[in-house]
This record gives sequence, structure tokens and C-alpha cells, in this order.
Amino acid sequence: MNTSHCLYSLKPKVHFQKHVLLEILYQLESGNDSIASPVLWDCSQNEDLMGRICRLGRKVDTRVITERVLEFYLIKAAILLRRHMKEHLDLDACSR
Repeated sequence: MNTSHCLYSLKPKVHFQKHVLLEILYQLESGNDSIASPVLWDCSQNEDLMGRICRLGRKVDTRVITERVLEFYLIKAAILLRRHMKEHLDLDACSR
């Protein structure tokens, strides 16, 4: 920021951080007693999910795109849930 280089296209996190800081500054300057989290309006996770779903949709037959995308998404979610549960169950066993 101090060198006036435009790195927003290269560093999206810096761009987001700048928006967060500006939002906090505006809320502080307005004299509010409390500050709402700027992440409240963040939609980057939604955009990431939509990008993944779109890429998945391009890999399947267009006649059954809805069914296949939902199947693949639910399969991936089940795999991640099982992996998460297995890791946590292993941690519980170690703590005994």
C-alpha cells in the first residue's frame, strides 16, 4: 500500500483485508457502540463453492447434469465427514 503498487489482482487476501479495515474504520467513525464483523457480508466462500460446482458440472453429461452434480457433491461431503469423524474418534481414544 505504501509503495502504491496495485497487487489486488495478485493478492485477493490483501484486497479483502483492505475492505475489512475500511469497514471497521467507517463503523468506528460513525460513533457506533459496537462493531459488526465485516465477514458478515463476505461471500468469497459462496463464490468458491459455485466455482467448484460449475467445474464439476462441465465434467458430466448435460442430460443428467443436476443429478450427477448432486451425487458427486454428496459423495464428496460423505467422504469428508467420515474422514473428520475418524480423526476425531482417534483423538478421543488417545485422550483416555
